[in-house]
Amino acid sequence: KVLQVVSFIENDPKSVTGTTFQAIPDFTLSITPSSTSSKILVQVNLTIGGGSSDVYNIFKLTRGGSVISDTVATNTVGSCVAGSWSNNVYYSTELHTTSYTYLDSPSSTSALAYAVQVRPMGTVSRTFYLNRPSNTDDSNRGAGTSTITLMEIAG
Repeated sequence: KVLQVVSFIENDPKSVTGTTFQAIPDFTLSITPSSTSSKILVQVNLTIGGGSSDVYNIFKLTRGGSVISDTVATNTVGSCVAGSWSNNVYYSTELHTTSYTYLDSPSSTSALAYAVQVRPMGTVSRTFYLNRPSNTDDSNRGAGTSTITLMEIAG
């Protein structure tokens, strides 16, 4: 039984640059479970823009700043891998989507803040783009939205 649902829609473009995992700025949502036996179903949908160079985005789901979801993906620990573009002329104008669902058992009745961390590339500094491609020089370039939805499920 679903006890409550909260959702956040991010319309603004965001970016993260570097070789380490960092939180996507302002892409956080909180929920307060009504019981310690409740589970939280986390659904993340990201619109990802192509970079100005090759990029291999890997994501981690966090609760209260601590990583709660890691799975092995391409020799790196991350929740999912998305947005790996090869070297072609169109990747800087492309948008792709990736989704991730995780069932959390926090055993808490305190407010829980869920967020997403991204590592654009591990060996060379690259930039991850949320809701827009890196190349936005004309009106034909698309934009998107990204969401986090949290559902409290009775335990």
